[in-house]
Amino acid sequence: MIIKPSTYLRNDYNKVSKMVRETAEPMYITRNGVGDTVIMSIEAFEAREQMLRSRVDILESELNRLTGRKSYIKEEVGTQLHNSVSLPRIGFMKGKIEVPDDFDDMFEEEIADIFEGGVE
Repeated sequence: MIIKPSTYLRNDYNKVSKMVRETAEPMYITRNGVGDTVIMSIEAFEAREQMLRSRVDILESELNRLTGRKSYIKEEVGTQLHNSVSLPRIGFMKGKIEVPDDFDDMFEEEIADIFEGGVE
């Protein structure tokens, strides 16, 4: 545990920043001898946040297990989502629109003028 007075932070921020990044430990800053603030690197903070989110997920799962609620694994959720989609993903507009026979040739000259300066 690193404990420093607030004057240390104020007088040498670069050293504080380097220390918390290198040690990956939080630094406790005191003010008038009493704990006031905690400083940590972004990497350490994000790792801590991820760990806390994981713990919440685990505790929720355990609570569901203890209370008899149904819990699902990732594959089950994916299957349920896949099965709940009622529209086919490809061709859902088939028969609802008409594509002209010359669709691929439409505006051929205009497009060629834009990109090539004319059709040869």
